[in-house]
Amino acid sequence: KVFYNSVKIPKIYSKKKLIDTVGFVGRLETEKGIHIFCKIMENLVKFNIKFEIFGKGSFKNKIFKHKNIKINDWERQENIYKKIGILLVTSPIENCPFSVLEAKSYGIPTLSISNGGIKEIIKNNLDGIILNTMDQSKIKKSLFKIIDNYNSFKRECLIERKKYDEKSSFLKLINEV
Repeated sequence: KVFYNSVKIPKIYSKKKLIDTVGFVGRLETEKGIHIFCKIMENLVKFNIKFEIFGKGSFKNKIFKHKNIKINDWERQENIYKKIGILLVTSPIENCPFSVLEAKSYGIPTLSISNGGIKEIIKNNLDGIILNTMDQSKIKKSLFKIIDNYNSFKRECLIERKKYDEKSSFLKLINEV
């Protein structure tokens, strides 16, 4: 049996449209792909995409500066996900990242270029998009696909989040023991 990470499912709040705000949530280190995220940002800020980065690390002072990029230290989970519309995961490999589960729990779709088990928690082209490439044109096209179909992606996230509810997951684990 496989037991995935789980998260507390938050109450859904009404938020203003932030569908064009892309977030990075993680340590600002190369193993988490912040340098890749920065390359993507540099190519997309000209399309009036906004970026919110949350975390701490040695890469913080190397991040590309632009009026559409905001760098934040860690904040409370609900404050992070109130500020982004799309989560972008750029680490080379991720298996079951909490940031993806947390984003999904708030109805926020994920665009991932990571390898690993993330494909088991994102339904490609339904509650997020998984790319196995760093091709900038494909990343841009996928990002705009999410933006153009945001309500559909959000709806799927809200449906799929139930699979990762910590209460349900705990009960499943107890029943298996």
